Amino acid sequence: MVVVVRDRGGVWGRLTRTGVVVLLVVVVGACSVLPWGGGDDGGDAGAVAPASVSVEEAEFGCVGVPTSSFEAVLEEPVTFEQSVRYQDDWGIRYVNCNAYAAEGRSVSPVVIASFGRMRSGEIPVNQASAWQSGQEGEPFAVAGVDGEGEVALDDYDGTTGPGGSAVFVCGDRYVVASVHPGHGMRGDRRANLVNLAASMTPWVCQGEPVPGTGKRFEDLKGEL
Repeated sequence: MVVVVRDRGGVWGRLTRTGVVVLLVVVVGACSVLPWGGGDDGGDAGAVAPASVSVEEAEFGCVGVPTSSFEAVLEEPVTFEQSVRYQDDWGIRYVNCNAYAAEGRSVSPVVIASFGRMRSGEIPVNQASAWQSGQEGEPFAVAGVDGEGEVALDDYDGTTGPGGSAVFVCGDRYVVASVHPGHGMRGDRRANLVNLAASMTPWVCQGEPVPGTGKRFEDLKGEL
């Protein structure tokens, strides 16, 4: 299902970030990030989700979102639904890709992937309706990309894992990868969320064509 909403806003702000904890060192390779070790979130050491994807080989169940990477990390089958919001000139404000449990679907999605333009007075997790952790986040960087990232997980000791999100902002654009609490994830949760967000930066932040459209982000207009 595709939901289309036209927006009459058009002024974007920049994310103001608080609570800087640790500056991560970037490793070599475009769209690569420092691998996280096995954390206290119950995940295995390292990420299952790749930090970069092959557009020819990955599956994109939503425009610009490598849904095959999300399926690889989740411990339950999901179905994806895309929604798009437009600006007054029909340029893209954001694309949301929500993954719902394939069996016994609940109101809340299992994961949310989103990318779009910043809006004055709003932060990306709110624009994406993503899970917003109440804990202080940790910064991350993406090699070769000018921007700032932050990942945060809830303080939760349950066996199925906490909710959390990774947000990367480059200029007036953002990428979000988020998981709701109570859903299992293969590998390290923080590392997976960081890599899922990083994998979308080539077309959101670096001018590569958005998979599924053949056009650059700034050239997208009209229904996707």
